Amino acid sequence: SHNFSNFTTKPAFGTLGMIYAMVSIGILGFIVWAHHMFTVVMDVDPRAYFKAASMFIALPTSIKVFSWLMTLFGKHCMYFASMSWVLWFIFHFTMSSFTVCGLFYYTLDNNLHDCYYLVYHFRYVLSL
Repeated sequence: SHNFSNFTTKPAFGTLGMIYAMVSIGILGFIVWAHHMFTVVMDVDPRAYFKAASMFIALPTSIKVFSWLMTLFGKHCMYFASMSWVLWFIFHFTMSSFTVCGLFYYTLDNNLHDCYYLVYHFRYVLSL
């Protein structure tokens, strides 16, 4: 977020919203982590709870991406080589969310857990 405001020479858009989004991503991340640790021996009800938590993590993430884009919008940006890294980061961060969309469906979630698709999603997101 500091890089975005550095290149636009204006303060970050929605600073308070960004703070709340980061805190909620951290809290929901603990819940989603528990889902990935204990997904093998679960009944239907806890699995639905963890699946909902996995879906809700998209809301604060979208708040962060929206704030980044609104920080870049409306003012002349200084385009250096490091600015291309910032723009590539937004694209890469947004595309990484599409790798988890298949895990929201029950049949795909059961088939794709403990396979390379889930490892790919983790590596893709954590590489950021």
